[in-house]
Amino acid sequence: MANHLADNKRQTLATSLQLTGVGALAAGWLLLIYWPGLGGPFLFDDAWNLEGLAASGSGIEHVRDWLTFVLNGTAGPLGRPISLASFTLNSLEWPADPWPFKLTNLLIHLATSVLIYALCAKMVAISGLSRPRILAFACALLWATHPQNVSTVLYVVQRMTQLGALFTLAGLLCFVHGRQIAARDPRSGYAWICGGILGFGTLAALSKENGALLPLFALVLDTTVLKAGGLPTPRWWRHGSLLLLRLPLYLLVGYLAFTSSSWLEGYLARDFSLSERLASQGPVLFEYVKQTYLPSLTSAGIFTEVQPQQYPVWRVFWSWLAVALLIIAALRVRRRAPLLACGVLWFVAGHALESSVLPLELYFDHRNYLPSVGLIWIVPVTLAAALSWKPLLSVLAAIALLLSGLTAAQSRVWGDETVAATVWPMEKPDSLRALQFAIGVWQGQGQFMQSKAITGRYLEAHPNDPTALLHLLELQCQLDQPTGDTTQRLRRQLASGPFRNGMQASLRTVVVLRRAGRCTDLGWSTVRTLVDALGRNPKLRARPVAAAELAMVTAEISLAENNVAGAIQAAETAQTLSPRINGAYWQALWSLDAGDLAAAKRYASDAKLRAYGRFSLINNPPEAYLDALDIAIADATKWRPEQEAEH
Repeated sequence: MANHLADNKRQTLATSLQLTGVGALAAGWLLLIYWPGLGGPFLFDDAWNLEGLAASGSGIEHVRDWLTFVLNGTAGPLGRPISLASFTLNSLEWPADPWPFKLTNLLIHLATSVLIYALCAKMVAISGLSRPRILAFACALLWATHPQNVSTVLYVVQRMTQLGALFTLAGLLCFVHGRQIAARDPRSGYAWICGGILGFGTLAALSKENGALLPLFALVLDTTVLKAGGLPTPRWWRHGSLLLLRLPLYLLVGYLAFTSSSWLEGYLARDFSLSERLASQGPVLFEYVKQTYLPSLTSAGIFTEVQPQQYPVWRVFWSWLAVALLIIAALRVRRRAPLLACGVLWFVAGHALESSVLPLELYFDHRNYLPSVGLIWIVPVTLAAALSWKPLLSVLAAIALLLSGLTAAQSRVWGDETVAATVWPMEKPDSLRALQFAIGVWQGQGQFMQSKAITGRYLEAHPNDPTALLHLLELQCQLDQPTGDTTQRLRRQLASGPFRNGMQASLRTVVVLRRAGRCTDLGWSTVRTLVDALGRNPKLRARPVAAAELAMVTAEISLAENNVAGAIQAAETAQTLSPRINGAYWQALWSLDAGDLAAAKRYASDAKLRAYGRFSLINNPPEAYLDALDIAIADATKWRPEQEAEH
């Protein structure tokens, strides 16, 4: 008996050492296939979320600057302070080099893969299958090398998704460990369970709000693998499950119901209604399934833009019916095939928040980052039931190599912005975001004719898209080309067409170019007409920050027309619409330029109160500008008496 136990220990140790070595090789392999992608640029929401690193003008130099950045996030209702704090580990100023940000994302992806391995190993072992570590390793490797995750790992701001997944998995590991020991040691068991659900659940939710789904994932595990695996039920678990797993979910549903009037207003800024969004999510869920099991070579998944009208009624009906049948089937077989049932229910649970009633965009690859784990772990488990070990390992290795090849190919595109600007618009010709990315790259390289060419191709298919027309107007100004036809089309589209963030920035660029002497056929009255038309767009009114930025464009037009009073009034409007804009600073600056020292001092005092009176993410302008303004006002005050004495 003793010899048998010793043999088992030696075998376990040998297997552990082998897996450690293989795991190290797999980590190196993952770093190798992702490495070319680390040299890519920041994208879209990166600037929106990271520009607070420049809120003080010279980066984060003091604790107050750090707290201002971390505690004033606007990406979600909780602010996501854990994710924002992690960004400060890569840089304390903005703009910054994207390489270290992306390397950190890759390391988080690697750490998440390790947690997936640990959780899957526990689940397979509890289910009673042989060689759980090998099956768990296969699941983690397939997930880690899957190309659908490229747009999460190499898109800097999606670290929020990554950290939410990381803490969720850590919490589930604590939960499962607590359930395993709670029957014989309730105190320690419940401590582990509480730490996992409440502790890591809080960290997950403060990284990204869908971390609040951790209790739902735990409930999936508890009702499938843990129950079917014969895990002893600890004392008071009926009450513990109600308190720790179900009650947080009831509170989440209650919170959504209580705040429904607030998030329903978000649909005013969207091009789809609540019913259209709910209808679209059935087909969208199967898009995620398709991309998980049949990944494509295209690297532009980030630019997949779903429209509700692209799904006919029959497809919506059959998609939701299939989802319902899969859930029912998983619940019915959860005792006979717990791992399969768990995989299906895990996937559905992972999309329970972002594919429901909230007014989010309809599709993003990164939303399947954690839910795809459930779909992927079905693969090795199913193959293990059908194949002997050697064929099984051969098939899994072939799948991993295929996924790695696709990921490596995509990573190379992500790591070279010139290649990406060429490839992505071709892969997604109907994607406005792909067009905007390419325009940004080509304009940054001074290739204005290239930008105009791809904008023209897009407008051939979408002739009335106001955002593309604004980009065309920018390019015509850059090239000093006639703008009359474009402005006429824009007048008709800006007031009633779809609104997208960035339109106000395009108009500001046009104003800057016009003030620099470009597009001389474009009169200020015409520019103001375009700004006013966008200001009447009802979807803009649902976005106060964008409306405030548009008011600042109006202010710049007034300055160009030598109307300082109009500019000051526009800045007041912007400040009222959004606390992110310190309109008082600009009022002080313009008053100083106009020679009104009394008004400049009054506005400067107000600007300092707004910037320093509380933690507030006022980054227009950075706070350091206030010091320069004080110096300018002091110099003007000293100079004014001398000037008056001379007269």
